[in-house]
Amino acid sequence: MKDLKTFWFTSTTTFGIVIGDDEFTGKRKGYIGNASGRDEAADEKFILEWGSPINLDLLEEIVAFWKKGEV
Repeated sequence: MKDLKTFWFTSTTTFGIVIGDDEFTGKRKGYIGNASGRDEAADEKFILEWGSPINLDLLEEIVAFWKKGEV
C-alpha cells in the first residue's frame, strides 16, 4: 500500500488515519489506529498493517450529521 496522506490526532494517546492506494486493487483505502508517536514513518506503516479499515459511507454520514444536524 502506498501511503498518500496521514491525519494525526493526539490527546492522552496518538492515533492516526492513514489513506493510501492499494497496489493490488488500485483502490484508495483508509485505516485508523493507535501509534507510538515516536517515529512517524513506522507509525504510518503500523497503522496500514494493523489498523482498522475505515468505511467511507460511515464518514460521509458523520459529516452530513455534523453539517446539517440530520442524516
